[in-house]
Amino acid sequence: MVFLSVAGCTRTEYRQTADQQTYQILKEKSQDPRWRMPRMDITPDPMSRFYDIHDLDTPPLPPDDPAASEYMDQVYGMQGSPTWEQLHKIDHVENPNWPKAFGGGVYTGEVANIPETRLTIEDAVKIGLRNSRDYQEQMENMYLAALALTFERYRYDVRPIAFGNEIGTNITYDNTPNDGSGWGVGPTNLGVSKLFPSGAQFMAELTNNTIWMLSGNSGSQTATTLAYSLVQPLGFNVQRTINLEKITQQERNVLYRIRDFARFRKDFYVTVVTGERALPLPGSSGSGELAFLIRGARSPTVGFYYLLYEIQRLRNQKTTIRSLESLIRDLEALGEAGRATSLDVTELQSSLERGHLYLAHRERVVKTEMDRFKMQLGLPPDLKISLDDSLLRQFEFLDNELLELEYQSTTVTIDEDQQVLVQAMADIESVLNTLEAKVMAFEDEITELDQILPQRFSRMSEEEIEEVKHNVGNDKEQFAEIKRQAVKMRASTIELKAEVETVEDTSTILPKVRELRRGLLHTVRALTGVSIAIRLEKSILVPLEIDFNEAAKVALQNRLDLMNRRGIVVDTRRRYEVAAEKLLTDVNLVAEGSVGTPALSASNEPFDFSSDSAQFRAGVEIVTPLDRRRARNNFRAAQVSLQRARRNYMAAEDQVKLDIRTMYNEAITEARIFEICRRALRVAARELDQAIEFGDRPDAGEYAGGRGVNISRALENILYNQNEMIESWAEYETARLSIYRDMGTMDINENGLWVDDIENLRAR
Repeated sequence: MVFLSVAGCTRTEYRQTADQQTYQILKEKSQDPRWRMPRMDITPDPMSRFYDIHDLDTPPLPPDDPAASEYMDQVYGMQGSPTWEQLHKIDHVENPNWPKAFGGGVYTGEVANIPETRLTIEDAVKIGLRNSRDYQEQMENMYLAALALTFERYRYDVRPIAFGNEIGTNITYDNTPNDGSGWGVGPTNLGVSKLFPSGAQFMAELTNNTIWMLSGNSGSQTATTLAYSLVQPLGFNVQRTINLEKITQQERNVLYRIRDFARFRKDFYVTVVTGERALPLPGSSGSGELAFLIRGARSPTVGFYYLLYEIQRLRNQKTTIRSLESLIRDLEALGEAGRATSLDVTELQSSLERGHLYLAHRERVVKTEMDRFKMQLGLPPDLKISLDDSLLRQFEFLDNELLELEYQSTTVTIDEDQQVLVQAMADIESVLNTLEAKVMAFEDEITELDQILPQRFSRMSEEEIEEVKHNVGNDKEQFAEIKRQAVKMRASTIELKAEVETVEDTSTILPKVRELRRGLLHTVRALTGVSIAIRLEKSILVPLEIDFNEAAKVALQNRLDLMNRRGIVVDTRRRYEVAAEKLLTDVNLVAEGSVGTPALSASNEPFDFSSDSAQFRAGVEIVTPLDRRRARNNFRAAQVSLQRARRNYMAAEDQVKLDIRTMYNEAITEARIFEICRRALRVAARELDQAIEFGDRPDAGEYAGGRGVNISRALENILYNQNEMIESWAEYETARLSIYRDMGTMDINENGLWVDDIENLRAR
């Protein structure tokens, strides 16, 4: 017997028709501006790591595990399929062109030749959209839900299938010894069926058998039968409820997945920027939200702001170490003059080594978190990237140039040798020149502060405003005094420089040079303190321009996942009704029949239908509800599920309010902490100044170890409050963005960016 297989559509045609129907469904259901999306194509960007450059319909064979590949060559003693040897083989699964987006060449398995890339927040989000596995999988979840719906819709179309048979035929050759041979075609089935919303089902099928005799009584014989059937369940409304339930649920599921993805886009932006990922509401099935949470280690969440926080902590630690090194040199010089003890120096050296220990830890944290951030964006951890740290400028309270001036001041060598003194005066003059330039440049920072203060005052109480005005007033007075000191030192420098060049006995002028150096160092430190204070007052937070009650009200109206939870309650109510109606007696009206040609041995006309062979049957099918134990259990379970869904929805509403309330309280708290740290840093800077001034007292040498302890503690307080301030800023921004995300009002553009937030960032 020989069977002939007729090929259908090609793989490409199947894929294209599936895409066409699926994308049409997604387009239909995403017209609402609240969940409209700029792109629904699941084909990755050509510059994505996981874009497939090969033919999707005939993909190559990826690299296999050597031990496992043996079972494709031979399995259970049997030769494997030759198909696997015929396929093109590739060395790696990544898109070879993805490094070009980073200025590299064709990917060969190594990223060492890709130059370092500096990322802004906008860059990070765009790269994440292109390479994030989470983002791609969420889009595919939406696509797959719509793909499943295409079949449910197809069930209500006219289908080329009847009585369980697809259109087809058999071609056979039959040979019987002493009785002849022949070819036969059949049975050939050609049928259609149609399912109606009421549960009615109509089927019709034409069946033909044809034989050509090659020997004996040569000739041909044929017979055809046309059969039909119509079944209509009674209780039209009941049957419509049951029959349409599956397609109704599938239609709603696609809408749910679209809204899940629209919310995910909001969450994706917040997660990349802050590292704070939204958790699903109570009653979630887990699809679309929990799917990527389970993989924690594979899909880490770090956030741009968190990385900036860690980077600034590292910088603060380095600055503290530089300050300690400068102060140690200063104390060593004072020790030689009998104004500091070796214990003072030792205590600072101990703090210095402890600072190096913390520095090593902070460097490790920054490297690890940077690698995890790359993974979050879908990039390999060995790719070289750095972050645009312009947002950290408002937290750079210590001026590195002033720290360098302080270092230069402490390293000026003063000796009785005249040439050494001449060089010392040249070094002092060089430091003074830079100091005067810094004083002039600092005028601009004070002007900038005057422009910023009205923004802060608009969100402060009268008492707070008066406190800030008082502090800033003192800062300006100190700055004015620094300018006067700079003028005096210029005159002293000119005078001393001339004396040093002509003096015969340098011992008479040596104290003046030392005092000038000491005054210069004090002035540099005074400017450092004032600059810290002024820059502290320039730091501001983006205001949270909404109160809790309004935010909660907006969230209850706009949260897309809450809309889905509301729909799930109705889904459960429908399923309860279906379960209840399945307990009823089934009564169906049945009409079926057939008409055919004469028997195969007596006919040669394929369409010679005869009423003599016609049959018709009509009746009623009744199935009594006597064996409905499973249906009863399903009904009772549906009742429980309905009550559970009600409770879950109430919990979801409560959770929405709790999310908003929690983030709102956190934003308020972090804003308070930010202001507390601002004041604490002022105090810590003043504490450091006083600790240094203590060492300038004539009797400072009598207090063994006191100066070292005081300076060390003051530096630790400065470091602590600096870190707390940047942390409170990062936590505040996280809470602020989370509030707008959880309100459902965050408008994400085609590049995955929240336009309002990007405008705020550019304005800073």
